[in-house]
Amino acid sequence: YSAANSTSWSLLGLGLPQLPIAVMDQNASAAASAVTYNGIDQSALSFPEKFWVWMLDGNPNPDLTIGMFFLAFIEGCFFARMAMYLIIDSFPSMHKYRLQGRVMRRPPFSKVMQYVIWTTLVFQVPIGLTFRSTLDTMGANVYTVPFPPAWVLGLQLLVFAIAYDTSEYWVHRALHWGPLYRHIHKVHHEAQTPYALISEYMHPVEFILIGLCVSVGPLSWGQAVSLFSANPDESIFRLHAVVILLWSAVAKILSVDAHSGYDLPWGVRRWPLLVSQLLLFITCGSTASEAAAGHFNPDNTLLAAWTGPDWHDYHHEAFASNYAAVFRFWDWWCETDAGYRARLDLLHRDPKIVTPSCQVGAQLKGPESSVTASFTQEND
Repeated sequence: YSAANSTSWSLLGLGLPQLPIAVMDQNASAAASAVTYNGIDQSALSFPEKFWVWMLDGNPNPDLTIGMFFLAFIEGCFFARMAMYLIIDSFPSMHKYRLQGRVMRRPPFSKVMQYVIWTTLVFQVPIGLTFRSTLDTMGANVYTVPFPPAWVLGLQLLVFAIAYDTSEYWVHRALHWGPLYRHIHKVHHEAQTPYALISEYMHPVEFILIGLCVSVGPLSWGQAVSLFSANPDESIFRLHAVVILLWSAVAKILSVDAHSGYDLPWGVRRWPLLVSQLLLFITCGSTASEAAAGHFNPDNTLLAAWTGPDWHDYHHEAFASNYAAVFRFWDWWCETDAGYRARLDLLHRDPKIVTPSCQVGAQLKGPESSVTASFTQEND
């Protein structure tokens, strides 16, 4: 590998000086040569890019290093996020943000932890060991610095999220079909009151299916660049290993948050609501009075596009609703969120229907009660 190629991108799209990129020497192979970054002005690199160079420069086995770093980073994000919710749960003052006022069915923590460690060893470690081959399948660049511009990374992450949300929605709905549910998805639904670790508590077949859903976006993007770019290797839209790393971490964190059992006031799912609150203020003049009158519930519109913990918590509680993982659109279009939206409207008009600690996820009398009851009975 060499740094002789002078193809350039602006550093993270911030207008900083353009730098030469370390690219693969077409006559070299990973097995025969180490990565070198001779000629790269590292003083102009960002901290993540400097770390990338430090990790790979002169490394005799860069492919293994990339794979092990991927594994450590992704699992580190997962366990750090899980630990955050364990700490939050240890403070009684935070229990007011719990989505369910009482603990219903869920497997013990020790059982789930053992299962997660097993899936990590059986699935995650091999994924790390073969990560370099996966990047090749996606057509991703691995060793170049600087990284692609920030706007390219952001666009890729958005496309990955849409592709994941679409594929996961339909896979998830299929897993609720009788035979698939009984033999595969029922493991995950042992938790009617989920907690963070439940995000990876699932049947091995489901684990593979969800992994494929996460990969749909990067694979499709890589194929599109290969098909439609005159020179895919030099395209600014070519995938880079760093965006695969970021997307994998985002997917992990989204899943942990969705199963956390907490709807925190600073949670990511509340950010899009700022837009709807602004719209309410512009159109109605007063957010408080109109919301109290029940004329407009910003949490029950497509402006609240992000799913969030309350969304998926309701799925575990009511069972037959809210299948999407990232955005609410598919459930809205397919009307698989009707019960959830009806509950939100009830709570919006009369918050006293449930205690504050129960919030959205609490049990209400209504059409969902029979679904929840039959689900619980089936699992007994």
